Amino acid sequence: MKIRLWDYQQRGVKDITIQLLKGMRSIAYVLSTGGGKTMVFSFLARTIARTGKNVTIVVHRRRLVLQSSLALAQIGVRHKLVASKKVMKQVALCHVEQLGKSFVDEKSSISIASVQMLAKRLHLLEDCHMLIIDECHHANIGYWKACITAATKAVVVGVTATLIRMDGRGLGDVFDVHVEGPPMSELIERGRLCRPRVFASKEQIDLSEVRSRKGDYNTDDLAREMDKPYLIGNSVEHYKYLCDKVPAIVYCCNIAHAEHVTREFRQSGYNAVSLTSEESEDEQFRILNQLATGDIDLVMSVDIISEGTDVPLVGCGISLRPTKSLSLWDQQFGRPMRIYPDQPIMQLPHMQGLIVNGQHTSFFLDHAGNSHRHGLPVHGRVWSLKHDAIKRKKESDAVKIVTCPGCDNIHQPMANCPECNHLYQVEEKKLVHVKSGVLVELDLNPNWAEGKNLQEEKLSILLSKAHRLEQLEDIATARGYEYGWVLRHVRMRSEAAQKHKRRPRL
Repeated sequence: MKIRLWDYQQRGVKDITIQLLKGMRSIAYVLSTGGGKTMVFSFLARTIARTGKNVTIVVHRRRLVLQSSLALAQIGVRHKLVASKKVMKQVALCHVEQLGKSFVDEKSSISIASVQMLAKRLHLLEDCHMLIIDECHHANIGYWKACITAATKAVVVGVTATLIRMDGRGLGDVFDVHVEGPPMSELIERGRLCRPRVFASKEQIDLSEVRSRKGDYNTDDLAREMDKPYLIGNSVEHYKYLCDKVPAIVYCCNIAHAEHVTREFRQSGYNAVSLTSEESEDEQFRILNQLATGDIDLVMSVDIISEGTDVPLVGCGISLRPTKSLSLWDQQFGRPMRIYPDQPIMQLPHMQGLIVNGQHTSFFLDHAGNSHRHGLPVHGRVWSLKHDAIKRKKESDAVKIVTCPGCDNIHQPMANCPECNHLYQVEEKKLVHVKSGVLVELDLNPNWAEGKNLQEEKLSILLSKAHRLEQLEDIATARGYEYGWVLRHVRMRSEAAQKHKRRPRL
């Protein structure tokens, strides 16, 4: 089997090499989930090793050792593993099954290790010349930081789909420069990723009572809010109606929530399995293989399939886990984006329906409001190594603006509209479980836009046509803007209206 890089992957290797020749000691490479980062750093490792240098590839979890090892084997590169004998045997057997022989070689100058294993053997990094870090948005913490510190002679190359930390700040304290591959939209147009169909609720879930922990929502509080009959029921009903039997990943809040959701899907006749940290790595591997072959319909994941894991045959993602983390949301959104491999399961009618006019499509059912909270990553993000100087808005900020039904004036909640004096009725606050939870497909060509595509049309033209808060939200969601963008435009127009003593016009 001869593997060739796509032109954008070749460009990635070239861009990284150019930065190395400029004398940069630490470089981050950003490419969308499913774009082929593993093959990029595999070719880079082969190139460097041919110059007589030692290369160490560090991955997030032990099962990703197999994934990276297979990528090197596919391009004919012999390498050694820093792993247990059990893992080494498993990898060697996988090589023989797929390629006819093993490419594991203890004398090779290329090593692959999980960060947990390497952190216990830091002396192995003393003679390392290049340290390649997968999922490098973790690079400044814990084991990752220890490995970087120990590799005193090495240049560092990190790869990730999301160059941002959980707290929203950049990684300038780790990397000198970053280079970017093509945005997700380009990969979709070129047929390298699936075209997503996103379904989300128009209503935002009230998370004002959910506490925060380590920069994200407290998972136990989340489980209590999200594990409601309407959400569980609707997730089953929407899946059955939109993409019945298509292999799916369901993102849950915690183990108890995942087990509850699993029972609900099983009661509806689906082969659903919970996948959490309680399962062994062998069991996790077996479950993911069964999902890829169609033996399992849905896997309920609790932070197991959010990053790094390559599960090629997934046609649907279902979000039941609200998150403040842009990085986590983008990683989850990207899981079903990989194009489908040529396997027997693709001959089934429900799978053939995923390929329309030769274009691979996928589904994402967002029951948690993350698409409105963070926008869609379809058109990429603006990444930077600098710290984000703008503090993140609290979730409650997203509901502190109202549109007057009498005059369309946008203002902060109050008893009367300041423009037309409309009197608002005081309504009792509704609990999450009484909301309908109906999902609608996000429309990129709504009627109010008069035929203009929200993703492709010039922004100034769209803004001139947006006269309501909901229309600004449509633009933000379609283009992947965070909700702060909506708030800024509302604030600017309200201030301009006050200055000129006229009614705000969105």
